Amino acid sequence: MAERGPPGDVGRAGLDTDDKPQGNGIAATADGRIAVANWFDGDRHNLLSRIYRHSKATGRFELMQEVPTNGAHAWESFTLGGATYLAVANWFNDTSYDIMSHIYRYSARDDKFVLVQEV
Repeated sequence: MAERGPPGDVGRAGLDTDDKPQGNGIAATADGRIAVANWFDGDRHNLLSRIYRHSKATGRFELMQEVPTNGAHAWESFTLGGATYLAVANWFNDTSYDIMSHIYRYSARDDKFVLVQEV
């Protein structure tokens, strides 16, 4: 079961996170999505980080997608040429610090963020 962190974090807002209270990097997109970086669950760094979408019907953020991350430390959202991107900074994959971070672009056709580049 997901552990809730200290008051003021995403757990307090009702968003599930596998992360311990060391912190969650969060990024919000202009169109109502929030990406939450899961860094470490107490046993491992290779976790699924979550992207939520705001539901007008419920007024709450609901899980949209999970993406594999490696000690994800932070998300950043940006737009380029009208497209919405999310970049996640990976830190450690339980064996090495020499790992790639990922950039995702929102695909309206697939209604999800798709991996477009490793950096």
